[in-house]
This record gives sequence, C-alpha cells and structure tokens, in this order.
Amino acid sequence: MTDSIEPAPMNREYWDGIADLYQQETRISTHDVHYGPLLPGEADLVFLPELPEGAKVIEFGCGAGQNAIALARKGFTSYALDVSPEQLAYGRALADEADVPVLFVEADMLHPPADLAGQFDLVLSAYALPFADNPEEWFAAAAKLLKPGGQLVLSTGHPLFSASWMEFDDGETGLWVENYFLPASDVRTLDTGSVTRARNWPVSRIVQAMLDAGFTLDRIAEPEPLPWPTLSAEDRDICCPYWSDAWADLYDECSKIPVVLLLRGQKS
Repeated sequence: MTDSIEPAPMNREYWDGIADLYQQETRISTHDVHYGPLLPGEADLVFLPELPEGAKVIEFGCGAGQNAIALARKGFTSYALDVSPEQLAYGRALADEADVPVLFVEADMLHPPADLAGQFDLVLSAYALPFADNPEEWFAAAAKLLKPGGQLVLSTGHPLFSASWMEFDDGETGLWVENYFLPASDVRTLDTGSVTRARNWPVSRIVQAMLDAGFTLDRIAEPEPLPWPTLSAEDRDICCPYWSDAWADLYDECSKIPVVLLLRGQKS
C-alpha cells in the first residue's frame, strides 16, 4: 500500500470533471505506448530503452493509465500515478478488461508517495509535464522515483504548438508567437469552476531542468504525425494509439509543426 498524498483540489476536480468525456471521445490504445495525438506509437518509434525482464515501471501523470497497461502487457511490473480518482477508476476497469496487473496510485505528481522513492527502472510520462507549476520541480519528483541508472521517457507539449495558427492576406498560413520564452498559460475551466493550467515550456528550459535533476540526455525527437488523410478507419485504429476527431481536425497544423517533444535520459 502507498501512503496518501492530498492532491491540489482544483486540478483534481478538473480532471475528475472531464474524465467521462475525455475517455469516451479519445481513442487511446492499451496495446501500444502512445506519445501524442495522431503520432506513431512505440511500435514504430522504438523510443523506450532496453529494460530488464520484469522491470518496475511507472506512468507518471497517467490519466487512465493506458500506457501503464500497455507496459504491463509486456510483462513489466507496472504502476500508474495520477491526481484524479475518476481517471484512475477508468484505468482500473481497463486493466481488468486487459487482464493485467497495474497498481494505480492517486497522488499529485510533485508529491509522489514516499514509499515509491527509488523503486523504478523506468518513469514514463506522456503530456503531464505541461500541467506542473514548473519543470524543475517535476523533474526532481520524477528523479526521486528512479533507481540509480533508471530511465526517464518524457513526451511533453512542444512550445511551437502554443503559438497561434494564422491565415495571412495572401492566403499563406503560419504561426504567430507572442513570446517564445514565456509561453501563455492554457487555462481550462469547467462550468463547475474547476480549473487546470498548462504551459508548453521552451525546449532549453525543459532540457536544462532535466540535466539539473541529475539526468543524462541520450535521445530527443519531434515526431511527425501519421499521414492521417490517407489512412483507412481500420488503419487509424491499428497504427495510431492516440487520437480523437478533434485532433484529426487539426491534422494540417500537426503536419507542419511538432505537437510534442520527446526526451529520453538516464538518472546518474
């Protein structure tokens, strides 16, 4: 059993509030690790490090833990941590459906349970970093979970995707960036008043925070989306582990600028 950490209430209430809609409208595979919308999964990108048989892994900021379930299918000892009990409830049902063991942990990412410190061979996180107050605290918290020599694989929002997509007078389209060095905060609010905030930090700040937390960086990627318009409905479900109709509508933008930044490193 893990000890209980009181999550930030407004953040938790927001993710609880959208759990039903998010899980119903977004197609997220439990068979392949996803890194972002409309992107190839691990089967094609091969971004995860080599791990020993039975390695202990945790999905950090997991939502319903579909990546944790995909890792459990590979035979790893799999944990999934998130602030939202409603999201985790979906995860438990999905793990039962997949008939794989996953331990779901309700906690704030910046304050993971103390008894998990130093236990893991891999911390995997897909698009959770933007919801932390700052990357420095987030990387420090992730590092505490890892054994010496443990690996971190991170997918986070690319700062270019925070820019505004515009159409100019001559019919050309492109980006307008107000301030790359301090991207605007994406504030999301529900009718109940619950709120969460996200920010896609500059690449240099993310990388420096990772290095300062004691990681070496051994791989970086800005993956391009799959050729969505050319894929059949069947191929979309087979090839793409994370998508929704809303993201499909943004394909033209996603095909020209990276949605996510992928980083892989090792704890020294």
